[in-house]
Amino acid sequence: MNAILKLINEIRINNRKMKLSVLASSLVFYLILAIIPFFELLEYILNKFGIIEETISNVKVFDGKWTTIYFIIYFCYVSSKLLHMLHQISDLMYYNIKERPHLKLRILSFIYLIIILIITVTMIVSLTYFSYISNRFNIPIRFIISFLQFIFPLTWIIFLFIFLYKKIVPIPIKWQETLGIASITGFIIYTVLRLYQIIVFDYMLNRYKTVYGSYASLISLLVWLYLSCYIFLSGMVFLFMKKVKNKV
Repeated sequence: MNAILKLINEIRINNRKMKLSVLASSLVFYLILAIIPFFELLEYILNKFGIIEETISNVKVFDGKWTTIYFIIYFCYVSSKLLHMLHQISDLMYYNIKERPHLKLRILSFIYLIIILIITVTMIVSLTYFSYISNRFNIPIRFIISFLQFIFPLTWIIFLFIFLYKKIVPIPIKWQETLGIASITGFIIYTVLRLYQIIVFDYMLNRYKTVYGSYASLISLLVWLYLSCYIFLSGMVFLFMKKVKNKV
């Protein structure tokens, strides 16, 4: 127990030294720019496949040739910019590492974006399909499907974090070394997400309504995104402590 408390305290001290709150805030900015068009694109795809009938946003993603071209270019730009920001934050953390070429990082960011998008869309379509067929089976089968609906997003988050920690961190690191911290940070963020959906959102909404009024839901979302980014970057700090600190 003392070892765990000592480790948490070391991470907290390093978070403060690296100004992690500032880095997490900058990451949230690009995350917002990327996540909104992503969900608009996802809504369009699910609507075309007949999985959902109505869309929340009123943006016409593929309403005309030039609109389509602009949307795709902008989405690819802001999404790769988000991953590029992760590269830059990682370079700031690992301060004794030579800065990596800007163009190379942008190209890698775009490649990583395509991989993440394919995996994400596959997972969401699978979850939607499981939800659709769950009503066609008896209770035991529905229980198994419900369990898969719970475990799939958690597994996706963990594998996403393993991938990002492996590819973003600017030092040689094995997949096995990222598994532990990716599992911990992924589980925490997924738990926070579930609590946000069930409990925290209502509490935060009532709290922020007195100050932000109709914008309370937006502020609550921003707070959750900030906490998620902070937790994710804390995992990167842990890798820094493990791989670099003793060599400096």
